[in-house]
Amino acid sequence: MSEIVTFAPVCQTPEVLEKFLPAVLATAPGPVWLADDNDDPASSELLQRSGARVIPVLEPKTNKYDSHRWNEELIGRVARMKQDAILAAYQWGLDIMLVDSDLVLQPETVKHLDSLNLPVTCEVFWTRWKDSWPAMPNAWDRHPFFIEKSKMLTLRHPGQYTMRALGACTLLRWEAIEKGAHFAPLHSLRWGEDRWFSMRAECAGIPLVLDTCYPAHHLYRGPGTPPCLPDDEWQRRIRWWGGLEDDGWIGIVPPAQPV
Repeated sequence: MSEIVTFAPVCQTPEVLEKFLPAVLATAPGPVWLADDNDDPASSELLQRSGARVIPVLEPKTNKYDSHRWNEELIGRVARMKQDAILAAYQWGLDIMLVDSDLVLQPETVKHLDSLNLPVTCEVFWTRWKDSWPAMPNAWDRHPFFIEKSKMLTLRHPGQYTMRALGACTLLRWEAIEKGAHFAPLHSLRWGEDRWFSMRAECAGIPLVLDTCYPAHHLYRGPGTPPCLPDDEWQRRIRWWGGLEDDGWIGIVPPAQPV
């Protein structure tokens, strides 16, 4: 197995961290680096007690994170944390697993991604942003956040799928960093450090592969968020999203008709 460091930028509630920390420490095959950007002292205390290497974020914060609705200042802030982490890993000749702090990974995830021996591999997780919407994966094929319906329906099957963009649960080889996959801003492309990363990787000719064998659990509504996985109801929502039966694109936009 490769030498892998796991990194997460952390601004999170103590309740979610009580789920995240045991999982990330149990699944990490090597050292764990956590960037402490917390507003709650109780969250910072949990990081300090975790046994991971905790890196305090000293950059002044003028805005606070509001769930998943971030402004450009916060997106740039997270991008800088990730950029610093991947450059540090590169200098040490390490691969790096980038994980959001509201994800709970399965025990096999990192070992499985490593076994695929690809420059960039991301594990899927599903998020239902609104109750009436179908669950969406952490990957897409057209900016901002669109996937063809036919491809979306195949993602429920375990396997590997080439995407145009992905993020939040990504194993990055140091060779990919060397070729130009990183998180420096692209000012012509708004809203999202993962979009900047994915665009740079694509321009460098690096394939972006989404794995769907060990879906992570996204605690986007807090520690009580139930697992969100594709099922028969999900398939029905996908097929009728936007009023098209079998083709077209699906994204984080309201449907043209009720579902």
